[in-house]
Amino acid sequence: MGATITTEQAAAVFRAAGSGYATWCLFERLYDRNTYPHTPEWTCIQIGRLDAALERVFCAAADCEGGMIQTPRGELRPETYIDRWMNAMRNPIAMPDVQVRLTKPEPTYSQWLDDERSRQWADVRERYLAIGPSAAAAVRNDLEVIDRLEAGETVPVLLHGHPELVSVVLDGRSWRAIDDAMIRMIVMEPARAELGYRPVASRTSSVNAPQPQMLRVDAHTRIERVDGVWKEVGWPYSIVGAYVRGLWNQELETPGLYKRLIGEYRKAVEAVPAVPAGTTVVVPLASRDARDREELINLAEKVGGTVDGTEVRIPWVATESLASVHFLLSGKDATWEVPESAEQVLHGRQEALALSEPPAPPVRRFTPRRGGDGMER
Repeated sequence: MGATITTEQAAAVFRAAGSGYATWCLFERLYDRNTYPHTPEWTCIQIGRLDAALERVFCAAADCEGGMIQTPRGELRPETYIDRWMNAMRNPIAMPDVQVRLTKPEPTYSQWLDDERSRQWADVRERYLAIGPSAAAAVRNDLEVIDRLEAGETVPVLLHGHPELVSVVLDGRSWRAIDDAMIRMIVMEPARAELGYRPVASRTSSVNAPQPQMLRVDAHTRIERVDGVWKEVGWPYSIVGAYVRGLWNQELETPGLYKRLIGEYRKAVEAVPAVPAGTTVVVPLASRDARDREELINLAEKVGGTVDGTEVRIPWVATESLASVHFLLSGKDATWEVPESAEQVLHGRQEALALSEPPAPPVRRFTPRRGGDGMER
């Protein structure tokens, strides 16, 4: 399996003139496991305010759950990966002012990626204004740069003078901002602990990971009731990864709880009850090709299901014979009809877990700490 190998993290921070917030630059030293020789290179993975930096860290951490980001020694858990970034952000480097060359996203010949970048670029002006740039003169200058970029120009700007512009224009492409040679010089600078992200760790016990309303099809597959319909939602690693991806906001509210919350949620996903007897899988035939339709009909006849011309209804029994054809029953079009009695048991389990939680103490919202220089931590 291909994987990105991470060997080192570094964070740098600065405050633009006249601004009351910090801009973070996150650097990571990486190589591809399947590319030889293994030569780690530094890349910039994010430029932006604290919330954008944390969002990027947790988004990357989600890929650790499925093994897409590893260390040279092997698999890396999201909690450990986030710990590494938190340590880097506690002891950042004072980011020097560097020149960044801005360009409009060029075609990649990947239809999905090109469509996504076109969509992002279409509202780049609105996203720039939405993040609340400070000085009016800087706003006028930046909007002129956006016009030039739209016309196809490459525009060099100084990072300290245009932090919001750089952050928005290079959204998802921060690796283009600063090259490996420059980053190697930056990370040699001494750490400045007084500039670090050092929130007071939350001690609240009232914030708990959600208890998933899911059922286990097999070791690798879960179904979940969404809008009243049971549907397949993927493997545990992807479910946990999606939870990690959205957890950055909780870190802003209650710093330091991510390790406990990720562990709780992982255990909860692993421990969901099995799909009960009496469950039926309903697969529309119109969405399948001729070969799959024939196999579904044969399967329904074999296990006592029914076919009504538009769909097959197959009773789910966790046997080896059905497990081997589970791929036929997968997909967004398939729905699972779970007996009402089993749903009531699951609902009762959720209520029991909720009642067992301790009373919620008042939650103290996270307020960024400011140092003597006024910089947000």
